Amino acid sequence: MNADYSLAQFVEALRSIAATAAEEREILRQVAPLAERLAADSKLLNERPVNSIAEKGFSFNLLHEEADHALAVAILSWLPSGATLPHNHGTWGIVVGLTGAEKNIFWRRIDDASRPGYAELERVGEMECVLGQAVVLPSPTIHSVENCASEPSVSLHVYGKNVYYTGRSQFDIVNNREMPWGIKT
Repeated sequence: MNADYSLAQFVEALRSIAATAAEEREILRQVAPLAERLAADSKLLNERPVNSIAEKGFSFNLLHEEADHALAVAILSWLPSGATLPHNHGTWGIVVGLTGAEKNIFWRRIDDASRPGYAELERVGEMECVLGQAVVLPSPTIHSVENCASEPSVSLHVYGKNVYYTGRSQFDIVNNREMPWGIKT
């Protein structure tokens, strides 16, 4: 792989793919190897964020997004023991490990989504996000993330839209609740 693949080149390719691909599945198929290529460049960790958000156990360092909040590229850092509740993104996503490892736990909604604020989920699998390997998240995906290691993990995240503008949800599996998560207006 060419380690000289820049964030600017990636964003240009991302724009082109998003403008020409007819289906989300095709966008994910084309973008995943390019995200892996970008993640292979150690200089990516030196990119200056345009916006950073710190939440419990992790930080979201936005490197790029379009004016309409589309096509967001970010670096997420997970502290040891950092974790999220199960959540969706409200858009497609691709995550590539840069350092450390994070566990992605996948969930499926088993209720019919007809009751506002109510949700029943069941765990359906898990996958480690490790160095250089893309985890592809189609828009309906519900997952939670854990850093079980004693050191921080860092990963590249690419979204069809900045997740803080999608109307995403997080889920309380103990009390069967669906709640808005991290929404900006």
